[in-house]
Amino acid sequence: AAELQGRVAGVNYLKKLQEYYFLKDLDITDQDVLIECAKDINIDVKEFMEDLHSTHSIKALQCDIKVTKEMHVTEIPSVVFFNENIEEEGLRVSGFESYQTYVKILELMTNTKLEKRELPDLAEFIKFQPFVTIKELCMIYEQSTQCMELELKKLILRRKVKKIVQKDQIYYQYVV
Repeated sequence: AAELQGRVAGVNYLKKLQEYYFLKDLDITDQDVLIECAKDINIDVKEFMEDLHSTHSIKALQCDIKVTKEMHVTEIPSVVFFNENIEEEGLRVSGFESYQTYVKILELMTNTKLEKRELPDLAEFIKFQPFVTIKELCMIYEQSTQCMELELKKLILRRKVKKIVQKDQIYYQYVV
């Protein structure tokens, strides 16, 4: 329903929904919680509420469920790659894989050599990603846990990032 207001709205809504679930421990099946998420990301709440139960949203969800079943997606995370040729089957990658694995898949699918972009500053990345674990940061930045902890401590001291403990998990979040 949020994505019907644009791709960016859909992505922002999903991030906020994850924050509500993982950090605030809220029931994301509760319609009031869904509406609160919509308010938090400043989308048209009236339109969102109408779209929430629209046939278009229901069909989109059913389509996603169908693809999930067809691709035998049974674990999280799973990524399904499709190319422009609808005749070709998608490729499912289940579980955690290395960055290089995804690069290879994309290169094979596009028949082009991909070039790695420079990673953003750590604070900028955390600003973009609403909450992130140290394990994820270590994998993305290809650093040890000790190095990453040191960098995060610096950002915490500069009050750019805060540490959140929830459900026996530690997350880092950008301070607005």
